[in-house]
Amino acid sequence: MKSLKLKDDPFALPDTLIDPRSILVTMPFDSREFEMANEALTLLDNHYPRTKIAVCLNETFRTWIPRMLIQRSIIVNTTDFNMFYWPKKALIRKIQSLKCDVAIDLNPDLHIGYAALCALSGANVRIALDKQYSNLFFNFVVRSETTHKLRHRYDALVKYLIPAGSKINETSDAI
Repeated sequence: MKSLKLKDDPFALPDTLIDPRSILVTMPFDSREFEMANEALTLLDNHYPRTKIAVCLNETFRTWIPRMLIQRSIIVNTTDFNMFYWPKKALIRKIQSLKCDVAIDLNPDLHIGYAALCALSGANVRIALDKQYSNLFFNFVVRSETTHKLRHRYDALVKYLIPAGSKINETSDAI
């Protein structure tokens, strides 16, 4: 992996991100956040057409995600987490059985359960938006200069994950 360049220039990502076999994406619980994260998810799905993308989301949003991803979704609710918001063993096993190369948490704030799922997924590359304690669960954290604007945070994530010059990258302004 090459070192980070100055400013917003994308840098060389691990080979795992060039052609991953499978990706786990965890989605937010808040509807406004989910809507913006879903745009980023759609761009990632378009950029990685040969990759199996599993989406971990709340039942409420099942119909909000792209049709192709619905059949690969993992529906969670509050009963899948203990009283400390840690995922229960059955959910952890289900996530680990996916054998994901990459785990991406699209929650803008720390959700301990989803962060733990990404960390326990077995993925070599674990990606999140910059948030408090993200360094405890993720090995790639995307920072944005305007961290208070969620749309800009998702823009930064998509910019780093989708190579410059890609057709999909040109449409990332939609986020």
